[in-house]
Amino acid sequence: MDFWLIVAVLIAVIWIVVASFKRLTVLISAPIATLIVIILGRLNIIQSLLGDKGSYIAYLTGFVFNFFFIFVLGSVMAKYLQKSGAINTITQSVVKAIDRNNPMHGMISVYLITALLTYGGVSLFVVMFAVVPLAKSLFSQMGIPWKLSPIPIILGLGTFTASMLPGSPSVINIIPTYTLNTTLMAAPLIGVVASVVTIISSIFYMNVVVKRELHRNTSINQFNIIKDESLINPSLFLSLLPLIALISFIIVGTSLNVPQILIIALLLVIIIEMFIYRSYITSHIETINSGTIDALSPLLSTASTIAFGQVIANIGGIADFTRKIIGESSSKLIVAAMITVLFSIITGSGSGAIGIMVSAHGSFLLSTGISAEVIHRILAISSTIMPNTPHSGVVIALLSLSSLSHKESFKHVFLAPAVTGTIALVVSLILSTI
Repeated sequence: MDFWLIVAVLIAVIWIVVASFKRLTVLISAPIATLIVIILGRLNIIQSLLGDKGSYIAYLTGFVFNFFFIFVLGSVMAKYLQKSGAINTITQSVVKAIDRNNPMHGMISVYLITALLTYGGVSLFVVMFAVVPLAKSLFSQMGIPWKLSPIPIILGLGTFTASMLPGSPSVINIIPTYTLNTTLMAAPLIGVVASVVTIISSIFYMNVVVKRELHRNTSINQFNIIKDESLINPSLFLSLLPLIALISFIIVGTSLNVPQILIIALLLVIIIEMFIYRSYITSHIETINSGTIDALSPLLSTASTIAFGQVIANIGGIADFTRKIIGESSSKLIVAAMITVLFSIITGSGSGAIGIMVSAHGSFLLSTGISAEVIHRILAISSTIMPNTPHSGVVIALLSLSSLSHKESFKHVFLAPAVTGTIALVVSLILSTI
């Protein structure tokens, strides 16, 4: 692999990390980072930046093309839940069911709600649109510092439900099935044990952080979350109905192989919301417009960072370089796991990392005699340990939706999955040898 290409990637990653902490929009920092790689890597500038295929702009527009309706419809769905007062109803019900004087109950509630929706097949971006408003209301009422809100959300989104639990419909769990000829249930024992370890370590991590922040008397963000008092909030059943309907549509549609089921499900749910919340919404047009506008910044920011990661991932020579490292190692599965983690850091994407690994090294790893199911599960777990880098599309979207900066919340967004995921990976690697 070309030395200057390695230097280019390192400089670009450092630049985009620093720019993120300086609060420079990723819409500017990502193309600059891509340009750094292109120039220092002595690649064709026009083709790599603006070409029809394999370029920054091609990956960016490709992401927007594939996810535009998911972001917009997901945001509109969440806006109806918020504007109607459904979020308030759900929050009040959760508060009544738990000890509102115990912040950990609030953290665990958000964690489990996020995990349930994700494992149910709901897109992680849609889950963010739905859960962030709920968390905002819950944290405000329970006196939990808002800057901690991304912790239970990121742990519920991208750890055990994405890569460990057997049967998970996540992209990360689906990608290996094509190359390795496995199923979503691959290595169930490793997956279940890793999930249990992750849940326990996640709760422990959240407990330590909450106690530390409250001991420091961290300021509590109070939000204007109460809707127009002239209107009553919908019942708990009506408040939960859109979420129940969404999961049901996805499950049924998936089983029937309905194409674009997520978009269809979101559209049907919005139609249901328009009907059941008609007495609670002052203006449907305002709600739809507001939800649409709220979706654009996370959409473009996410697309920009993913485009940057894809340009790096598809640079010639990287696959050969990493294959050589794996081939020369006596612990090929461990090295493959570490390289997967490295790819997730560079690309800022768990699905991007495992996609690169199984396409470039899947056949080689199978030829070494390692079980396909073990390869599937270990690489999947590895891909979700450290993808939450400053330039990660998920991180950008979550912080943007939460109105938080990298300086305020990035540390735990990165560390929480990294710590819990590393523990789970170690346990999984030990089980793979038994």
